[in-house]
Amino acid sequence: MLTAKFVTVTKELVEGLLEKNVHNRKLKPHSVDWMANQIRAGNWHPNNQGIAVSRDGVLLDGQHRLMALREAGYPPVQVLLVSGLEPDAVGTIDIGTRRDHADTLRLLMKEDVSSQVVSALAVLANYRFNGSRWVRAKQADRCSSLDLVPYLQAYEDAVVEMSSWFRWKSVRAETRAAFIVYYTYDHLNAIRFIEQVTTGERIDRSMPAYQVREQCVLRKVSGQKGGEDLDVCVRAINDEIGGRPMRMWKSGMQQDWCQQIKEAMPRVDTR
Repeated sequence: MLTAKFVTVTKELVEGLLEKNVHNRKLKPHSVDWMANQIRAGNWHPNNQGIAVSRDGVLLDGQHRLMALREAGYPPVQVLLVSGLEPDAVGTIDIGTRRDHADTLRLLMKEDVSSQVVSALAVLANYRFNGSRWVRAKQADRCSSLDLVPYLQAYEDAVVEMSSWFRWKSVRAETRAAFIVYYTYDHLNAIRFIEQVTTGERIDRSMPAYQVREQCVLRKVSGQKGGEDLDVCVRAINDEIGGRPMRMWKSGMQQDWCQQIKEAMPRVDTR
């Protein structure tokens, strides 16, 4: 008999279902860790995606969710439990079109959000300050779509005003992220700086805009290799604000925002 109902998670429920996990796809530990972190952060919301068990007692879908619930300490959240499915139903699971961050934010915010904006905000959400350098979050600590909402709200003015520039898809997300921060700190100088980078007019080798253009824009077109775009841009913006000529960027040299920008940055919860 086919049944579907919401049940409260308990240790007995989770372990009992995992005992039925006798024939499933290979477990992805990083997905379990990421999901467990989301559960601990309070981002578990009951929806139509639950746990599926066949009529002969085999777990068909939900092993990663169950393992994450175990790792998170069996919180008493609600989960949809569907049982009595035909064994062949496993072939119809997860074959639809998956939503990306942009899709989810459009639904959450009830407004259009471009993929270029989302990718730039994800850079800001997925990097952490550690001493004097940027550190990319581990896979298990990467942001979810819900985590991006406060970033979209905090940087809304920059996103709206820079929307035309974001249509320049050849520029990586790290470069767009750096300019969002710069615009929020000083929008007039940021606009001038972006124009220098994008047009190449009235700049020379000593100027920070020149290095950003060479390292983060032109080298993408020519296929040349270089350092991380975010590090280049942060270093350039710091030098621009400090009125210094751009020092040659070296691979592996990571940069923190100058104190003026850090004090002016929106206070976004970075977990």
